[in-house]
This record gives sequence, C-alpha cells and structure tokens, in this order.
Amino acid sequence: QQTLKQFNTMSTRLAELDEQSKRYAAVQHMSDIGEMTRGLAHALRNPINTIGLSIEQMAQPTLNTQQRENLALAAREKITAMDNTIKSLLTLAADDSLIPISFNLYHVIQDIVLEVSTTSSNNINVNANKKLPFIGHESEVRSIIHSIIVNAIEASENNTSIDISIKRNDQQVIIDVIDHGCGIDTQVQESLFKPHITTKAEGAGMGLYIAKRLCQIHYHGDVTLRNNKSKGSIATISLNSLNNTDLS
Repeated sequence: QQTLKQFNTMSTRLAELDEQSKRYAAVQHMSDIGEMTRGLAHALRNPINTIGLSIEQMAQPTLNTQQRENLALAAREKITAMDNTIKSLLTLAADDSLIPISFNLYHVIQDIVLEVSTTSSNNINVNANKKLPFIGHESEVRSIIHSIIVNAIEASENNTSIDISIKRNDQQVIIDVIDHGCGIDTQVQESLFKPHITTKAEGAGMGLYIAKRLCQIHYHGDVTLRNNKSKGSIATISLNSLNNTDLS
C-alpha cells in the first residue's frame, strides 16, 4: 500500500512536469529542454528496472515475509529517488511570478545537514555566521545546497569530514563545500554539469546540472567544482539575493 501510494504521488508529479515542459517550449532560456529530457530518461531508467525486478521477485512463492518486506522497501526507496529527481526538475521550472521572501540561510543549511546526517557516517562541519538573511525562494536554495552536500557525501569515504564555509559579499553569498574523497575523475571533469554525466553506478548526473541551472537562471550565480590541492574536491555555490534590500 505504501509503495502504491508513493508511485501514485510520483505519477502526479510527472503530470505536473509534463505541463511545465509545455510552457517551457516558448521560453528562450530553456532551449536546452532536450538535454533535460534525456537526463530525466537516464534518471528514471535504472530505478524503474529495479522496481520491476523487485515486483517479479516478490511473486516468488518461496520468499518469507521478511524477504518480501525488504524487496518492498527497496522499491519504495527507488520511487522516492525518482520522485526527488522530478521535484528538482519542477523546482527548476518554478513560476517566476512567485514572490521572494527573506529567510535565514544558516538555518536552511543546518536543516539539510541534520537531514543527511541520519543516513551518513560523515562528520559535517559548518563554519558560518548564524545570522545569514537571504532573499529568494527557500525551496530552490534548499534544493541547490542539498544536491551539492549529497554529492560531497557520495564522493567521500565513510567517517571522513565535510567542511562547509559561507561568506557574504554585499548581496552575494559564497558557499564552499569541501570533501576529502578521491577528487574529480579527469575523464568527466569537462562534462560534470551536463544532465546525464555521472560516475555513480545508480546515478543519472542530474543533481549538479539542476543546481547549476537554478543558480544561473534564478540567482545570477553559479556552481563550480574543482579538485582540492590536498585531497578531495571543492564545490563552490554563488547566490545573489533577488533584490537590493539591505540584509545587514
């Protein structure tokens, strides 16, 4: 029942995404809709295959209750991953008529760190002023930062640290996320922010692409990724507030 409920929710989001895509066809800055579509296809293919295999295995009469529950859990996890990808694309497709609000960026980052820490053994350190007001759409900014932090976790070895530092320059905020993993593969470095480039077995390369596009289109900023001189890599997020209100 839980699996079917999540699948129905995901189907609804797919319908919403289809409607958004139709509106985007007339928007000049979304000329790369074809790349997004190919990226979405890659993002959904592997999880759908996993769900199909789980359902087939659940039909085996020799399985016990625990085995069936494990298969159902695996299917729900894949549906959740697919739903998150679609939600990220819907965030990228957000209506420009939405009114920006002021929120504390530090609290958003702390919420993300708390969320990812429940499933990660990495120690995440945040070095920032606890008062970081920012004007924008909180869901968009949360999506950007979440993608970069998750990418850093997935690139890191277990029980290593991830360091997040935040600096403000007038209306611009610079966020550095430093991991201590194996660094960036030279074979994909030039194509990191394309929508279906990834070194992960189950990945689709959509997270970095969506984060970068949100920064560029909605916040006149950017996301860059480079190797750290010592070890690992440094992801830098630059975000500009959506108006000139004094946030000091």
